[in-house]
Order: sequence, then C-alpha cells, then structure tokens
Amino acid sequence: METRANYVLVGVFTVVVLALSFGFVWWSANVSDQDSRVQMLVRIEGSVTGLSVGSQVLFNGLRVGDVRNLRIDPNDPRIVIASTQVDATTPITTSTVATIGFAGLTGQAFIELKGGNVNERNIIAYAREQGAVPVIRADPSDVTDILATARDIADRADNILSQFEGMVGDVGPAVRTTAANVSATSENIKVFTDSLAANSGQIDEFLQSVSRLAVTANTVAEALPDAIRSVQDIVEAVDPAAVRTTVDNVAAMSGTLRAQSDNVASVVESVRTAANSVGTIGETIQRNTPGIDRFLSNLGPISDTATSVATRLDSALGSADEILAAVDPAVVNATLRDISSAANTVSDVSTMVGEQREEITEVLQNVTGITRNLRNVTNGFSENRETIDRFIANLGPISDNASEASTKLNRTLDDAGRLVSGIDRQRISETVDNVAGIVAGLNAKTPQIQSVIDGADRTLRTVDTALTGIDGTRQRVDAILAGIDPETVNRAVTNVSSATDNVARAADSIASIANDIGARREDINRIITNAEQTSAKVNTASTRLDTVLASLDRLLNASSTEGLAAEASATLAAIRETATSINARVGPIAANIQAFSGNGLSEVRTLVRDVTRSVNRIEGAVTDFQADPSRIIFGGDEVKQFDGRTRR
Repeated sequence: METRANYVLVGVFTVVVLALSFGFVWWSANVSDQDSRVQMLVRIEGSVTGLSVGSQVLFNGLRVGDVRNLRIDPNDPRIVIASTQVDATTPITTSTVATIGFAGLTGQAFIELKGGNVNERNIIAYAREQGAVPVIRADPSDVTDILATARDIADRADNILSQFEGMVGDVGPAVRTTAANVSATSENIKVFTDSLAANSGQIDEFLQSVSRLAVTANTVAEALPDAIRSVQDIVEAVDPAAVRTTVDNVAAMSGTLRAQSDNVASVVESVRTAANSVGTIGETIQRNTPGIDRFLSNLGPISDTATSVATRLDSALGSADEILAAVDPAVVNATLRDISSAANTVSDVSTMVGEQREEITEVLQNVTGITRNLRNVTNGFSENRETIDRFIANLGPISDNASEASTKLNRTLDDAGRLVSGIDRQRISETVDNVAGIVAGLNAKTPQIQSVIDGADRTLRTVDTALTGIDGTRQRVDAILAGIDPETVNRAVTNVSSATDNVARAADSIASIANDIGARREDINRIITNAEQTSAKVNTASTRLDTVLASLDRLLNASSTEGLAAEASATLAAIRETATSINARVGPIAANIQAFSGNGLSEVRTLVRDVTRSVNRIEGAVTDFQADPSRIIFGGDEVKQFDGRTRR
C-alpha cells in the first residue's frame, strides 16, 4: 500500500497550531499580569547608570516587578522617570524608601523598595481610588552619591589650594622684604652694641667720676641751709636807722643833681660828643684788628696764671678774714682812687672784648651743642639710676666743709660791712667828677688811643711777667700763712681740691661721652630709622596675616564647611558600610564560583555540545530551506515513501 500525504495542508495546519499556541500563551501571561500588576512611576534624581528596561523591582530583596520604560522629565532634566509594573498587593506606603542598587559582581542595577508602615496610606490603593498612577521618589545609588560628593570635595579642595597659592604669592615678597630688613636691623644693633662694649671702660670711669662728684655735691648741699641761715642773720643785723640815713643821703644827692641840671645838660652833650668819639675809636679798633688779635692771644697765659692764683686764693680765705679786720679805712679810700683809674683801663678792655662778640657767640653755640649732648647723657643717667642713688647718698660729707665755709663767709661779710661804712662819700663824688673829666679827655685824646692799645698790649705782656713773679710771692705768703690753723686749712684745701678734681674729671668724662655720642649720631639716627621702617613693615605684614587667618577662620567656621565635613563623614560611613557588605558577600560568591568551576563546568561543556549540535541542525535546515523554499509546503525529496511489502 502506498501512502501519499498532502504536505501543504499539513504544513499550514502545523503553522496555525503553533501560532495559536504562542498567542494563547502570550494572552494568558498578559491577562494574568494585568490582573495582578499595576503601573507605578519612580522619579529618580541624578544618574541611573546601569538601570535599563527589564531591570528588576525588589521589595526587601523579593522581586515584585520590573522596569518597562525610562525617560527624562521634560520639566526638570535632572529627574529620570522610570515606568514600572509592580505587584498590586505590594505594601508600598508613604514611608517606603526607594533606592537604586546594584546586583553583585554583574553590576546590573535595580530598584529596591524598603520599609514602610502598614498603618500608613497605601499609595497604590490610593492612586486606584483617585484614578491616577502611583508615584514614588527614589534616591540615587550610594555609589553615585559617593562619587558626586568626592567630586565636590575635590573641587572645593582645588579652590582652597588655589586661594592659598594666591595668598602665598601675595604675602611672599613682603615676608622676604621684612626678613631682609630685620637682618639689616640686627646687624646695626650688633655694630651699636660692639661700640658700647668697646667703650665700656670709659663708661665705668664716667660713672665713678659722677659718684665722686656726687659725694662733693652732697657736702655742698648739706652746707647750704647753714649758709642761708647766716644770710638771714646778716639781713636781720642790718640797722634800720642806717638804712633811713642812707635814703636821706640819696634824697639830698638827688636834690643837688636837680639844682645842677644845667651842668648835667652840658655833661650829656659831652657824653654825646664822647659817643661820637667812641665811634671813631671803633673804626680805629677795626683797622687795628690784627693787633687786637695778638693782644687777645696773649691773654691766654694770663688766664692760666689767674686760674692758678684763684685756686690758691681759696686756701687763703681764712687768713683774709683776719686781714680784712685789720684794714685801715684811709688806706681803702686811697685804694678806691686807684680803682677809679683802673676802671678806666677796664672800660677800654671791655670795649675790646665787645669787638670779639662773634667769637663769644661761636663759643656759646658750642656750649649749646654740648647741652644737646648732655641731653643724650641724661638718658644714660636714667638707665644708671641705682649708681646715681649711691652717688646722692655720698653727698652727705659735703655739708661739713660747707658749714665751715659759711662761717668764714659770715665773718667776711661782717668785715666787708665795716669796710663799706668806712668809705668816704666825698671821695666817691670826686671819683664821679674824675670819670666825667676822663670821658672829656678821651674825646680829646682819640688819636692817641691807638698808641695806648699798642702800649696796653706790651703792658699785658709785662703784667703776665709780673703775675709770674707774684706767683713766687704767693708761695712765700703761703709759707707765712702755713702756721695759721694748718689742720683746718689743709682739710679745707684738700676737700676743695678733691671736689674740683672730681668735677673736672666728671666734666671731661661727660664731654668725652657727649663727643662720642655726637660722633655716632648719624649711626643712631640710622638705627632708629631702620627700626621704625621695620616696625611699620612688620605691622603691615601682621595686618595682612590677620586678614588671611580671619578668612581661613571664616572658611573653617562657615556652614558650607560644616556641611562639607558632614558629607565627608557620611561618605566615609557609606564606604565603610559598603566595604563591610562586600566583605560579607565575598564568601558565598567565592563558594558559588568554586562550585561552578567544578560540577557546573562539566554541565556547561555538555550544554555547549548540545547547543553546537542544535546549531548545526538549524544551520542544515536553513541551508535546505534556502536551497528549496517550496519544500516547507510541498515537502522535499527526502520524504520517505512506503511501497508496502516486497512482493516475491
């Protein structure tokens, strides 16, 4: 028997049955899904790297749906909207938290729902009642947050470093300049201190001289009260009757002068004429300036001799008291006449001294410079206050010598009073008349003044020689006076001499120090100027440094910085939690990999072989179909024919 099937009908029937089967399966799946699943929109802010269509939606680790669509919110490009289908019975409430997670080592992202209180409102049921689609907001993944936070921290750190570099660039030149100025100032201070150390011996000598001067000054200061009391006693001893008599005499003299007014007028005219003559004399003196200079230069030895004489006269004060007591008034009157003639000579000398006013002014200017140097020395005194206190404490012994001197002064004043009372007033009137006559004679003798000046020059030389001889006479007088209370005189002379020497040495020391300080005035001014400039630059640098520190303080205390620190702390905590979670999952993953590398590997090989055979068969079928497409309807030559049993 031969069987021949209709291949076209068989093929069509088979295709229809397969299509209906697939359609039924698809319809069954969709109907069941539509009955048990609902659409839910998930709004995700930030990146959704790894999330794709078909990704799982998990609730506490259990799959409750999948992602059907992903799009960007047109109203806010930062938001990604994921359309999902989830199980309608999933208890998603208002407190449920949605996050983006990653699955193991594959890196496949998924949406994970956590938590929720069943007593709260179910957003799916509420959306169904409102006829709307439920929406939930999801947080980006922890890894994304970590990366974003790390990027933000890196940007802020870069900004801070840029600002710090700019600050260092601005402050650097000023700091270097300040360091150079401080170095120069220290060198100047070193030079100054070396100079002080080199002159330390002179400073010690100066302080010792000041101490000795203080001892002598203390003695003088303690003697001053006794001297003042002696002067008061002298004033109290003045006889008021004698004073009234003197006033009456003056009144009588003024009346006489009033009666002689005509004569006074003529005298005034004579004085005017004498003044004109004096002008002529001044011109003559100006013409003879070289001779006057020689005359003044010759005064130097005379002044030295006079100084020595004055020094020795101090020792003769005690003897002078007794000598004054024995003075004869008649002899004094004769002496006054001689003094009148000497006054004329002194007048001429004073005129010549007036011509030397410029030299005296120069000397005064030098004294002014010395006073400025002394002002600087006083600053040194303030630094040596303790030494000066000891110096003042040593002033006590001066009072003893001053007391003796005040006693001698009292006796001298008494003798001087007796001497003045013995002066003849008539002789004084005659002396005044003689002065008037002398003025008139000077007016008439103007041409002879030049020759007088030359003669005075020669006379001064002669006087110098005479004073030298007087010095020898003074020595003999000293020998005579040596027997008069020698112990007291020697003690007084010794005290006065030591005081004079101390004062001289102190003055020399002060002058030396003042000259040294004056010579170094430019260095001191330069040191002070450098110190002022350095302090100003240091002040400016400190102000800028305070500004920088204040900016850093504000930066560290700002709310943004606190937020940065909080974010950094949260990031580190999240990284630690992630590391802990990965460490906990490494063990199961390693076990699975080991199991897969054992039995699973053989199964994979078997699967690969089966798949290879299936692929080969499919490839052969495709090749046959490509060679004869009609065979899917009419069949091919390979269809077996059954001819029945074989006949014999």
